[in-house]
Parts: sequence; structure tokens; C-alpha cells
Amino acid sequence: MICRRTLLSSLIIACALVVQAAHAAANERSCRGDIEKFCPDVKPGGGRMAECLRKHREELSPACRARGQEVREHVQLAHEACREDISKYCKEIQPGKGRLLTCLKEHESSLSADCRAAMKPAR
Repeated sequence: MICRRTLLSSLIIACALVVQAAHAAANERSCRGDIEKFCPDVKPGGGRMAECLRKHREELSPACRARGQEVREHVQLAHEACREDISKYCKEIQPGKGRLLTCLKEHESSLSADCRAAMKPAR
């Protein structure tokens, strides 16, 4: 049961990092045109922009698709980097609504160097 919860927690933090990175990507030139074209009425936040871009994945510009790949790679690395920190500092936290990400930020000074680095949005 603990292993399942830890894995689920790691996946949720990875998702939170995706949202954070996708929001950052929304402000970059690589996806700006795609956002204006496919998601003009989507309000950023809560993963809405990332979901809109995912729905149009096959139609996106090569630059935006490449940025999406970078984000996915960053999430994979963050998933691995924060697994033990989640188990150590956030094991009692109910996943969802950014609670795990908040927990990790609250313990940032105690996190492993790898997890701290992974908490930064993909550049």
C-alpha cells in the first residue's frame, strides 16, 4: 500500500511539474502562435492550456512539438529525482490540487539537490 501511494504521489508531482512547465511554455515563442491559433479563449492555469495544446498535438508547429518533448523529458527526470523526497516529507499529504507540490516547496531547503533542481520549470 505504501509503495502504491508513493508511486501515485510521484506521478502527481510529475503532473504538477508538467502544468508548471506548460504554463511557462505558453509564454514562449515556440508555442505562442499555436496558442493564438488553437487556444485563443483558454484561460491559463489549472492545466487548461496544456490540455488544449494536447488536444491539438498533431496540428502544432514543429517548434511547439519539440518544446512539448522537452517538457515530457523534464517531467520524467523530476519524477525520478523527487521520489524519495515525497516519501520522506510528504507521505501524509493527500495528492491533488497541488498539495504535493506545495509540500515540496515548503521543504525546499531540505530536499535533495536533484529534486530541488527538478522543481525548477523546464527551460
